[in-house]
Amino acid sequence: MKHFIISGLVLLLSGITGFASDVVVNVQESHSFKIDYSPDVRNQKDINNFFIREIARHNLTSLYNTSYTYHYTLQKSLEKSAPYTYQVSATILGSHCTGNIFYRDFDISDILKPDVADFTLVVNDKGNSIAMDEFNAVVANDNNVFKVSFELETTGEPADFEIAVSNISFYSNQKDRDLFYERIGYIDNYYAAIAAIDQSVKRIREFDVVRSGPFAAFVCMSESKRILDRIENSAFIMALQVNRDNRPGYYAKLQEFRNQVDYLELSYNSLLRNTTFVKFTQSLSDLVDNYIREVSRFYNLSQETTHSYQPYFYNLGMFTYKSSDLYLYKKGLDQILKKTGFCNDTDAIYDELKIEIFEAYLEKADEFTDKEYFYLARGLLENAERFYHKTSALSLPLSYNIALGKASYGIYNSYIHLIDRAIDIGNYELAENYIKKASEFQAGNNKTIISAKYVQNASEKLVQLYINKGFNHVQNEEFKDAMYCFIQAHSVCENLGVYNNDYVIKHGLIQSRNGYYNQLIGQATESIEKGEETLAFQYIDQANSLSEEYDLQPEYIENFEYIQSQYHQQVYLKLISEGKKLLTAGNYTMAYHKLLQALELEEQFDLEIYEPLPEVFADAATPYLMDQCRLAEIKVKKDELDEAKSIYDYCLTLQSEYGLNYEPELSAGLTMLNNNIFSKQCHMLAESYEEHLDNANNLIDGGDFISALEVLRDLESELKKNYFCEYDQSSVSGMISLYEPAAEYQVLANQAQEALSDGNNDKFIRVYKQMEELSNLYEVIRRRIEPMPLHYLFSVKKNLALFESSVSGYDNADQLETAMKIMHVLEANNTSFRDTRSFQQKLAEKMALADKANAGVTDPKNHVEQYTGGSSFYKYFRKTYIQTLQD
Repeated sequence: MKHFIISGLVLLLSGITGFASDVVVNVQESHSFKIDYSPDVRNQKDINNFFIREIARHNLTSLYNTSYTYHYTLQKSLEKSAPYTYQVSATILGSHCTGNIFYRDFDISDILKPDVADFTLVVNDKGNSIAMDEFNAVVANDNNVFKVSFELETTGEPADFEIAVSNISFYSNQKDRDLFYERIGYIDNYYAAIAAIDQSVKRIREFDVVRSGPFAAFVCMSESKRILDRIENSAFIMALQVNRDNRPGYYAKLQEFRNQVDYLELSYNSLLRNTTFVKFTQSLSDLVDNYIREVSRFYNLSQETTHSYQPYFYNLGMFTYKSSDLYLYKKGLDQILKKTGFCNDTDAIYDELKIEIFEAYLEKADEFTDKEYFYLARGLLENAERFYHKTSALSLPLSYNIALGKASYGIYNSYIHLIDRAIDIGNYELAENYIKKASEFQAGNNKTIISAKYVQNASEKLVQLYINKGFNHVQNEEFKDAMYCFIQAHSVCENLGVYNNDYVIKHGLIQSRNGYYNQLIGQATESIEKGEETLAFQYIDQANSLSEEYDLQPEYIENFEYIQSQYHQQVYLKLISEGKKLLTAGNYTMAYHKLLQALELEEQFDLEIYEPLPEVFADAATPYLMDQCRLAEIKVKKDELDEAKSIYDYCLTLQSEYGLNYEPELSAGLTMLNNNIFSKQCHMLAESYEEHLDNANNLIDGGDFISALEVLRDLESELKKNYFCEYDQSSVSGMISLYEPAAEYQVLANQAQEALSDGNNDKFIRVYKQMEELSNLYEVIRRRIEPMPLHYLFSVKKNLALFESSVSGYDNADQLETAMKIMHVLEANNTSFRDTRSFQQKLAEKMALADKANAGVTDPKNHVEQYTGGSSFYKYFRKTYIQTLQD
């Protein structure tokens, strides 16, 4: 339920100081949204309903008289982001909640603030809707702010823009439910702490220090101090921000508790000072029993208080047994024991005391178990375990494990009893919940509760009960309830991992869904007969949704075709009526969509045709398509040609489909749009043409023929796609033909370098020969690249070393000849002969040995000049060659 309280502030930005000139609309409004209980439960409303139920239950108010209101500020804006383009934005800033926002006197409104919103954002121009966007499940940020936006493209400057937000709803999510449980837990603990204070104060007031004696007084005093410390340091104090200003009742009671503890301590100290000798007439067991009764007091009280106080009281009964706590206990007992006849035997007393306290814990736990207070028994045993680990280095005795097993089985059996009881009374959902709890408890205590068979058996029994109940509902034609039962049965089976009932459950779901479908149609039939057409259509909508979701195979129902035809006829006429109204108002876009839906219904169903519909539709479609053409013209101006072309093709198709080929204005608009797209494409191509050519020439001048060819081929592809722009492709093709060999040469050079780096000598020689062949064939390589192939083959310092190492593997004339050619290239590139020393020596040795093996060399000095030409560059080659032949 919505209530808008609009204190409108509309700022049309022309002339308003503080806003940029491109902001067209900026509107800020205050609104409120009422959240009350909704019986028509949808998933989104589940958490809202949960809050209402819990607040009503704890505050003892009526469910339907409980509600709260969410107050927020709505900021709407429309800002120009580009020519003919606007950014439409809406921001919802959550403020606060009012109404039933208190849980037991604590304000929980911060938790009630919703985190999810649904709404529709509409842009109107002169009162006509020109754009609309639906936003669902918008999630608020950490500051409780919802933000949405969309882009609006128009065909002209705005005349009288306004933004409307409609169909708004707010929801809370699972996180809020978790926060709610956490908060009410703190609130319950707050009131439980007050109750604990009252109980403790009552205990102290009733306690007679003198009559009870020093030992009992010491235990009472120590326990009272521990409870006071636990309450003072409770987590709820910080979580609820409890302070003296807003919670004086709590602090007054807490101060009274402090005063009573102080008085008890003074009384005890006075008793101890005025006692010269303490008669240790009590047996040690009596002393221990008194201690266990005192420390178990809040466990017992947890069974006598309200359900919401039980967890807090239970936690007060838990002991940590920190070393500092035990030290203070021992120090206090030392003061008493010094005044007894056992002052020299305190170590023996303490050793005995440790054993007695642990045994007393086990006895008290057994007592709780016998009373079926199984959780209390577990709590005492946890205390006993911590005490034992702090006071003994031994493993826990068997008696402890037996006691723990009895308590654990007691809890587990309680769940089993509750499962059985829930099944007996037919509350299967409750049984399912207890099965889950029992399963989790068994998994967490599998050392004492080894088997989970009962839970599995109970689950299988529950599945069968759900199935039986589902078929009973089917028999009684209660199909919706039957669907729920079969779905629950399927869910339990999945959790178990048992699928032996799949066929039966599937069959039950088919029966119940088909039955529900037929029931809805039957209800629609009755509503038609009673003249309640609106209700009939609601039933049909539900039936159609069900059929679409589950692919149903419903039985034939008499008059169903008639009902469906009536339904579609009414929808058809309604669409036409709405379309005509929109057409009269000048809202051609919305009118077009409504009337188009009406035409589609005509094609799908056998309806009583509204004869003037094609003519009315043409009246709406023509201006709509004209508007689309104008939008495409804007795309052309913004250089978004692909989108413009898409709109043109779309409009051209619709023109033919709708029989609007002879609408002169539309035909003229489409022709102009096509011409403008053509003109713009050619204009953009002209810029691209020059840019590509300049880029290619720069790359060619820089010697990068591979990249230059890529640029030229891209340009060639663009020219082919836009052949009608009459650009001369031959010049580009000519450049590609001219420089393609050079690019291929550089590709081979890269391959040669890779082969050299990989140590693949055979591939290197093979590729280098291909480079030589290309060089011999094409002047562009010799003129623009050679004699500098090493520029592409390797960087001197790195790859000369690689090439030098490769020479060791050369063993035939082709390889040695290639190596010598590369040596000549190095010389031509003015490489220092010192940088090639090792290379020259290795190559000379290889070639000398080859010459010697083949034909022999009679005059090494003359023969070497055939290789070196007398150049001083080959200094090291000449010397090594001669020495190798002379050795």
